[in-house]
Amino acid sequence: MDIIDSIAKKGQELADKAKDIYDINKINIQIHNQEKEMNRQYVLLAKKYLEKYEQEIDPDFIEYVEKIQEHKELIEEYRLKIAVVKGNKVCSGCGKLVQDNAGYCQACGKKL
Repeated sequence: MDIIDSIAKKGQELADKAKDIYDINKINIQIHNQEKEMNRQYVLLAKKYLEKYEQEIDPDFIEYVEKIQEHKELIEEYRLKIAVVKGNKVCSGCGKLVQDNAGYCQACGKKL
């Protein structure tokens, strides 16, 4: 009977450990979700700050603002490349996408 009790006790200990691991992972997921949401709020705060104070950026933040602008420009270039690969037209005057059947660029008015 001692062996059966010992096995049952070890089995219960393993089950308790497994539950603890599950509970810890569940809490870690909750922490991760909160950190993710907090980071999303930081991004929204930074965007709102830039929109409101774009002309009055503190010199300590200029480097970051310039990097963000560089990324925006690269993203726009990549989107245009995708559009060209898809067969869409790009205005030779301003570089913006135009509708395939357009006679003039909607952004700058150049004749296509």
